Amino acid sequence: MHAYKLICGLVCWLIALPAWSSYAIYIGKNLTADGSVMIGGSGDEVSSHWLEVVPLPPTPRKRRSPWGHRRGLYAG
Repeated sequence: MHAYKLICGLVCWLIALPAWSSYAIYIGKNLTADGSVMIGGSGDEVSSHWLEVVPLPPTPRKRRSPWGHRRGLYAG
């Protein structure tokens, strides 16, 4: 049983070895004292990644967002 766990651990380690990772964080205007929006992040190779922030396109007034309402579309 010990050898089986060792082999499984080594296989998992070899699979994860070439993995790259990155992270991003977004803090909305309702969570900052002065209403600022904060965006940040990084990756394994920061020089080849960038973030483009574009304005929200106009939407019709009648259109409703599925988020932020009492009854959500998804459970959880």
